Amino acid sequence: MTSAAFVVAFAYCYMCLRVAADRITVGSWRVDALSPTLVRIEPSGPLGFEDRPTFGIRNRTDFGRGIPIKLLNQTAEVVWLKTDYYFVRVPVSSHLAPLQCNANTPNTDGKDPVRAPEYPNGTKAETVEACCSTCSKSQDCTAYIFASDTTDGRKKNCWLLQSVAGTRTRPNRIFGQRKRVHAALVASLDGTVLWSNESTFNNQNILHWPSPLNGSTYAVVDYPRFFVPPWGASPAPSNASIDLIGTNGYDFRNNVNGDTYVFLLGNTLDGWYHGRGEFLRLTGPTPLLPDYSYGTWYTWYIPYTEEEAKSDIYQWEVGNFPLDVWALDMNWRNTTNASRANPYTCRSQTNNNTGCQDHYYSHPNLTLMPGLATLDNDTCEWFNWLKQRGLHTYFNDHPYPIAKQATTDEILFRWEGLLRWMKRGLSYWWFDHNWAFTLPAPFENTWTQDSWEGLSGAIWGSHVYYTVVAAAHALLGIEERPIVLSRDNGPGGWRTGDPNTAGNGVVGHHRYPVWWTGDGVPLYASVQSMVDESVHDFRPYVHSDCGGHGVPTDEALLRWTGHCVFGTILRYHQGDHRFWLRSNQTQDYIRKYLQTRYSLAPSLIAAGRVVQTQGFPPVARCDMLWPEYTEARANLQYMHLNASLIAPLEEAISTRDVWIPPGAWQDAWNGTVVTGPGAYSVTKPAQQIPMWHRRGSVVVTTADRSAQRMARQSWDTLVLEAFPDGDVANTHVRVVHGQEHLPSVSPVRVTMTTDGHGVMTLDITSDTPQVTSAYVVRLHLRQSERVTAVLVDGQATPVVVHAPDSCDSTDVFPFSGEGTRPACGAGVVVEFRMPVSTLSHTIKAHIV
Repeated sequence: MTSAAFVVAFAYCYMCLRVAADRITVGSWRVDALSPTLVRIEPSGPLGFEDRPTFGIRNRTDFGRGIPIKLLNQTAEVVWLKTDYYFVRVPVSSHLAPLQCNANTPNTDGKDPVRAPEYPNGTKAETVEACCSTCSKSQDCTAYIFASDTTDGRKKNCWLLQSVAGTRTRPNRIFGQRKRVHAALVASLDGTVLWSNESTFNNQNILHWPSPLNGSTYAVVDYPRFFVPPWGASPAPSNASIDLIGTNGYDFRNNVNGDTYVFLLGNTLDGWYHGRGEFLRLTGPTPLLPDYSYGTWYTWYIPYTEEEAKSDIYQWEVGNFPLDVWALDMNWRNTTNASRANPYTCRSQTNNNTGCQDHYYSHPNLTLMPGLATLDNDTCEWFNWLKQRGLHTYFNDHPYPIAKQATTDEILFRWEGLLRWMKRGLSYWWFDHNWAFTLPAPFENTWTQDSWEGLSGAIWGSHVYYTVVAAAHALLGIEERPIVLSRDNGPGGWRTGDPNTAGNGVVGHHRYPVWWTGDGVPLYASVQSMVDESVHDFRPYVHSDCGGHGVPTDEALLRWTGHCVFGTILRYHQGDHRFWLRSNQTQDYIRKYLQTRYSLAPSLIAAGRVVQTQGFPPVARCDMLWPEYTEARANLQYMHLNASLIAPLEEAISTRDVWIPPGAWQDAWNGTVVTGPGAYSVTKPAQQIPMWHRRGSVVVTTADRSAQRMARQSWDTLVLEAFPDGDVANTHVRVVHGQEHLPSVSPVRVTMTTDGHGVMTLDITSDTPQVTSAYVVRLHLRQSERVTAVLVDGQATPVVVHAPDSCDSTDVFPFSGEGTRPACGAGVVVEFRMPVSTLSHTIKAHIV
């Protein structure tokens, strides 16, 4: 709609102005002006309007009173509202409008459709008009698909859709879309329509946040909309006052399609990030992970004996391979081939049926945990042994539902089974979703994997397992942050080139970290899913099984290790990845990679805090920083910790093209500097992941490279690896938070600034005076650069200068820490120490 047409349609009526408030109700609609850039447009549900937290929207009240909105004009068909930032129009009548059946598109099918609940499997229609007529009688139908060719004997040829992400070409299909005669809309003050629900494509409950600068407005629908009790999928407390005993306090009665939140993103990167911040305020942030989760995880799907399991763990320790999680796949149960029995058979069997016993929780692997031969015994030497070694552990659960989801029987069964193992010492659970039986969505039959109104079993199950683990932590007094390993809602196993919409789902999944991409995912598909899902799905810890299937070659294992170390979650699984059986050279490189991952712990843990506010992930697609370049959307490379450009190579590939972003980038292995933006071809051996340090960045590592567990690391000395770009005015900030077991430590801010004239400043500050770490500062200079003076708090400081290593050296490794030499093509490293103190510090280096 043009501005002129908008003003004419507006028909200002100054007599209609009323006292402004942040909320206005008009008939069956309610509008909440939550902020200058966020508005909620809500149709009334069966029980009226909804103010309680729902599955998707948890923190609506965080926006307080919002901003003033007033009634501006009302006609027989529509009502106009106004704030100081935008106009809102809502229809006077019901939120659904009459359907027009003449807007059919031949040879077209829906993309990512969600079927209307009245006809989940479709219906029969003689003509496309009859299909449309059936849709028009449904409150939930917004579009329909009609099969024009039924010569194959198909019994059902009309599918009613609740929502659809778009369309795709398909012969013998007709796509029809329900148009709203008087649609709700949001417009700017100059009359430009920013959003309208006239099209079903704009009324989506499936989250796919746009790429940066790829849209000035984004809307998401809270659907299915249902109240979630504070205790989630754990049993309601005995003192809880609830009416809905049969659903454990979950209230599905006020569900309605169309409760829409419209985010006004504008046309700048700041506006895009502001919108992401508001989304996370509204829906709840991704929780902080426990510190140990940033370490190494390991599982292997073999039926271990106790002797075999302990022997393998000893090999990790003797080989000095850092490890935090040693866990079990399905082999924690008394697993037999019968464990994959037909779920249709098992649904009518009891716990004692040997073909179905692996659906339950009381058949442990007694060759691994012989102390549990008496099932009444809730103590287990196996868990005590792991705890003594500082290790965490989890079990894989392919859950078999005994009743429909959210019912009392299913809630109690799942809670009692999962809790009992956590009482024995299990750290958390792996919710697997890959077999014929698993948790479906609420209301769906127990033997299916069906979704309910767009809510998939993968997302619902993630909610179940995370809330159960969190409740178990509270009950058992476990102070560590909760975590689960769950599915990412994508295909059974991602493949390279799968569309970035393949893992999209309803709002809320991002609150249940961490997420796995399924079996058999190749390395490039691992990179793509990890990178894209952090942008579009707000899932910042998506990862694949590290190392690949079977017995990978040494070269393949090294390629995977480099990617996983400089990725999100470092979890070896699915193959024989026992490093100690590899060549000494392979062991040395893997050891260095793992030690580097652990040295990055201060920066990795701090990155989890940044995720919470704006959804900026530890692994970021380049358009999250340089959206003006189309090449930045490439999903086979990424920024790690906003400091290093990473471009992994597939297992059997040694050369690839990389897009280098603007600025200067130093090769982490040979020290040479390339300048972007531009394409660049890189060739690396298996032990060297293509990687560049961003000139103008600083990374915080720990000097302790001996600890094999995250919790046993000493942060008494931190290393500041600085890569100043002296000729460019630039500022880069790092914030270091205390370790999880030291929550009283205030954050320390490290700010590196260059003035463009050769002066670099490092400011180390804290909000409160405290005993901080000692610091080792390492200034990585470019070739031909040198430092004429280093001043710490105005006083000259002695430095050590490390010259580049020889070009045939194998000692060079990224972030190797104090005393190490740079690569042969780099400049010198200027290094100095700062002792422990309670003061803030200012460091100035003059670079020529």
